[in-house]
Amino acid sequence: MDINNSILSFGDYFLLTLKTSKKKFLQLFIVAFIYMAAIIIIILLCFIPIGFAISHYMPTDLFQNSDAMQSYLTSDTYIYQILALLPILFIAYIVFVFFNMLFLCIELSAIYIITDSFINNRKRNFGSILAFAFKRAFPTLGTYALLMIIMIGISIAYSALIFAISQFNSSGFGYGYGSYWQVILYIITLCAMIYISIIYSMSIFSRVKYKLCAIDSLRYSRVITKGKRGKILGNILLMALISVVILILLAFAFVYLFYYHEVVSVIIIYLIAMLIQMILNVFWAIMFINFDNVKGKDIINTEFPSVVNIKDAYFQTGEAEQDYTYNQNNAQQTNVPVQNSTTEEHHEPAPVQSGEQADMQPADTETDGNI
Repeated sequence: MDINNSILSFGDYFLLTLKTSKKKFLQLFIVAFIYMAAIIIIILLCFIPIGFAISHYMPTDLFQNSDAMQSYLTSDTYIYQILALLPILFIAYIVFVFFNMLFLCIELSAIYIITDSFINNRKRNFGSILAFAFKRAFPTLGTYALLMIIMIGISIAYSALIFAISQFNSSGFGYGYGSYWQVILYIITLCAMIYISIIYSMSIFSRVKYKLCAIDSLRYSRVITKGKRGKILGNILLMALISVVILILLAFAFVYLFYYHEVVSVIIIYLIAMLIQMILNVFWAIMFINFDNVKGKDIINTEFPSVVNIKDAYFQTGEAEQDYTYNQNNAQQTNVPVQNSTTEEHHEPAPVQSGEQADMQPADTETDGNI
């Protein structure tokens, strides 16, 4: 398989996903675990105080009587208390969604760099990978938020049309066909969301790699997926099918364990779901790397000629040092003297010209402030 010159098949993507997940399992697992742990902490910080606030208004005897508790939860008193706390609930929900999206962008950025390191055979420090992921979190969050706004807009339009159809049908002008129109509208809306998810499926990783604004990252994804959207849909459906089959098999396998050890089984299923999500993100990153390597260079040259490759600029210094060390070791093994070698201190270092000094400067010095 040639990931740099041709679009790969699903089997090649799947094989590379398994190889990457196996080779970089520890780094990938740590990144996925950081995301899951962050989500749990955010939930605790956002919603536990609200639970205490709600329980403060409840009579203490309700906790010992389930029937009285059920009656209280359906009473007008409880509804008025919830309405009083509605602004706090809304703020807590917004905070949760924001940090959930932020840490998801950090996870996706880190998974992309880890996957890229394996595919391109580059040795990168895990701390540098996390630092880069945190730096690209907010720009990536902008693209993710724009995608969410588009999806929310489609959902609002769907809800408005459903409401209009129901009103039209209830007025007697629908002739009883309102339910059929609702089904047709639902199918159209679902297809629209799937189509948007496909054409913008590369936008998140393109924002991680390139210095693009949110709109340009969507445009880049739309151009790079052109002509291959059916293939992308097939890849996504196949991976989704494999994931669902695995989850169903695991659900049957954990029936006995769940009956006798509920907490342990929930933790295990939670970890397995985390691993499946991690593998899906690796698969997604490999697809982007393949499309970007094959079609990205021409698109960047024609559509975005002034764009900066943030990923290469950030890691260029470390990779240059890695290549120099590799060449130095090879030269030592073949008894060829190497200038500036740390093992031959008696050699006087060769003078470096000003042009070479400029080439050895870190490539991210001009772009680091804009990341």
